[in-house]
Amino acid sequence: MDYPNEGEGVQDNVPIRATVKTAPGISVRGVQWQAHGERYYEGRMSYAANTGVAEAIWETWRGPNGGYRIYVRATGYQVGVQGPDYFAEAWTNVYVNNPPIHVTSWVWSDDHYELIDGIEVYYWQKDKEGKYSTPFDLDRQHGKLEASGEWRTGDGRVVQFERWVISGGDPNMGWVWEQGGTGIGIDDWMLEMLYGRQLQCLYVPKQ
Repeated sequence: MDYPNEGEGVQDNVPIRATVKTAPGISVRGVQWQAHGERYYEGRMSYAANTGVAEAIWETWRGPNGGYRIYVRATGYQVGVQGPDYFAEAWTNVYVNNPPIHVTSWVWSDDHYELIDGIEVYYWQKDKEGKYSTPFDLDRQHGKLEASGEWRTGDGRVVQFERWVISGGDPNMGWVWEQGGTGIGIDDWMLEMLYGRQLQCLYVPKQ
């Protein structure tokens, strides 16, 4: 395994490279990679016979942070001979550390949403649970969030929950996902959607 290196911290799109050495008369049928950890990944690697280098890109942002073991497996065969395939395998251990999920809260005012701090959101992740006050950063792990259904702001207004959204940072500019219930689950799909975006809970003044 040429890259990544043992024990390295990685993030974003990670190149995986390995050099495959063959014995005389043995050709490479294909090379595959796998990553085992908080989520399972796999894929085929491009292989250049003239250099012996196999390459792939691992999109680590599609899943949770954490420790992973990367395997590269080459399959070979003897040219001109019918017989069993040959296998060679290498691996390395890395730690995925992508940026956390940024969570903010907003309240509708006249004709736009205004950023508001201090609204409590309850969370459950793995073996821990508790509450955060917006804004906060959430680990990129599976879990569940529950927004407060009603809240009294610092200036005395009472607001009620409207929806969760995922946007590029400002919900006034539009969003790519929404949900009306106060509780949401963070799964692989959500982690993928949230990479490079923010999670926001929107409120409206209580009538």
